[in-house]
Parts: sequence; C-alpha cells; structure tokens
Amino acid sequence: MNAEVVYSTELARDYSVVPSTESGSLKAEASKKAWKVQTSTNAAMKPCCTTARVTEPAVATFSNPGPAAANHTLMSQSVQRKQILTAVLGNRNVTSVDVREIRLEPGQQAGRHLHPCAVLGYIVEGTAIYQIEGEAAQVLPAGSAFYEPPETVIANFGNASEVESMQFVAFYLLDGQQDLITMLESKD
Repeated sequence: MNAEVVYSTELARDYSVVPSTESGSLKAEASKKAWKVQTSTNAAMKPCCTTARVTEPAVATFSNPGPAAANHTLMSQSVQRKQILTAVLGNRNVTSVDVREIRLEPGQQAGRHLHPCAVLGYIVEGTAIYQIEGEAAQVLPAGSAFYEPPETVIANFGNASEVESMQFVAFYLLDGQQDLITMLESKD
C-alpha cells in the first residue's frame, strides 16, 4: 500500500520536500540542514495517510512515497486562490482575533443575537441559514463565507438541515477585551 505524506503547518513552514538522489524517495531539507523525520499513521485522517514529524538532525527519506511524489509536483505548480468573501470593516481597530470552531446539531438555531465586534465565518460542513434583521435570509452551503457586522442584529443563524449537523469556523475581530456574543430576546 502506498503512503501519502501529510505535512504539518510547522513542517511545511520551515522545511521543503525535494526529490532525493535515491530513486522513488523524498527528503526533508531546511537551510542546508537535513532532519530526521519520523512517520506514523494517523487514524483521524483518511486511511493510508502518513504524518511527518521532525525529531532530530539527520538525513531522512521517505521510501515508497506513492502519491507523495505526485504531491511534490503539485507543490511546485502555481497556487490557485479563489475569493469567497470581501468584507468592508471600515475604520475599526482590531487588536486580536479569536477563532472558534462551532457545531450546530440538526435543526439547531443560534437565536437572535449581535456581536460587539465584526465576525467572519466559513461553513465547513452542512448548510446554514443566515439572516440579518430586516433583510432576506441567505442559504450558505459548505464552502461559503459570511460576515456579521458589529452591533448588527442577527435575526437568525442556524442549521438548515433537520437531519445533518452543520459546522463552521468563526473569526471574531476583537478590539481589546470584548464579549463574543450578546443574546437578544426573540421578536416572536
């Protein structure tokens, strides 16, 4: 079975993977230093994936890299960037960002609320319903991004499905110490 090499952010940031002089293998290099790489199967990832971890200075190679050699070719191609959201923040001061992964169960709704800060979000899985008070509701499938302006009432944000959960990542653009959310009474 071929192994696919999955690089951690730390490894990818500091090290490049290049073809070795040995046929069919890869090695990790970092500014004229070679590092020993420990590989292990990660059960949380798809089957036959291998993660790489730098453990100590030495020469390290991946034998039988399988799709990793193809991945190296892909890494040398140009990066494609697809714009999914543009949000005008105005003249706001942002001193920190709080990033949260949030899961809503089937049919679960967040309720009427507002945020004291701007919130950018990305739907990871499932489909969300998003509605700013006084505006039409929007359906946001996985891969969609959204913007909740600060101090703006969100009439509805919830899971559009009654059978599947929905997961999103929210980026709270904070100015000093701020609450992330203020729940409001329903208008019903």
